[in-house]
Amino acid sequence: MRFSRVALALFTAASLVAAPLAAREKLSRQIPVDKRFAKTDEIKFTGTPKGYSFRWAVIAPAGVIEFCGVGSGGDIAMRSAYDQIRQKMQLEMNGKVIHRGVQFFARVNSVKKLDKAVANCISTGVKVPAKRPDIRLTLDRGRVKG
Repeated sequence: MRFSRVALALFTAASLVAAPLAAREKLSRQIPVDKRFAKTDEIKFTGTPKGYSFRWAVIAPAGVIEFCGVGSGGDIAMRSAYDQIRQKMQLEMNGKVIHRGVQFFARVNSVKKLDKAVANCISTGVKVPAKRPDIRLTLDRGRVKG
């Protein structure tokens, strides 16, 4: 029994370390927040002191759409709910979802730092269409448990 507890503890610790590393491997690049980024948006639950604030942009180096972003905050008591919301956010192009979730967004510890932050980018693998696309960041409908 003792060996299995130690093995379980080691496996859990290894998974916690490996998960963030795996997420970082998906990043295509990091870029400074600039005029390409949307103004600061915020998602906030009624009655909570702080919401999740973020800035995002879409770039297209080499003709492939990349999704970039950085975020801050979220009331600590509502952390789980804000994590669920980040998972439900989706990037749409011409009405079709091309990426789900913004967990890859870089994090800063203050909303004031969003404008001077470096954002994480991921490739969507979607080529830029010939006509100017309609690109939106939406929130997939559904329940969020606090």
